[in-house]
Amino acid sequence: SLHGVGMTSSIPNEIGMITTLKTCIFGKNRLEGTLPPSFFELTSLRMLDINSNDYYGSLPSALGYLTNLEDLQLDNNLFRGEIPVSFTNLSNWKS
Repeated sequence: SLHGVGMTSSIPNEIGMITTLKTCIFGKNRLEGTLPPSFFELTSLRMLDINSNDYYGSLPSALGYLTNLEDLQLDNNLFRGEIPVSFTNLSNWKS
């Protein structure tokens, strides 16, 4: 967990190399920009918490293809627009 440790900048693209990652907690930092493309290769991911950062733009539709996600925390960012249709693929999503 890297929750509230004062991280700045963004999540590095190399995170996609951790193919067995199941929990990713980056909430309450000062991360900004968009999620790196390799992030959407984390198909084992069950929990993603990036709440209370400065991510912006549209919600990435590729998040909807991380079908093992059970817990997805995106609140308190600067996302805008519609929830992507691909989120209907998140059949395990509980929160």
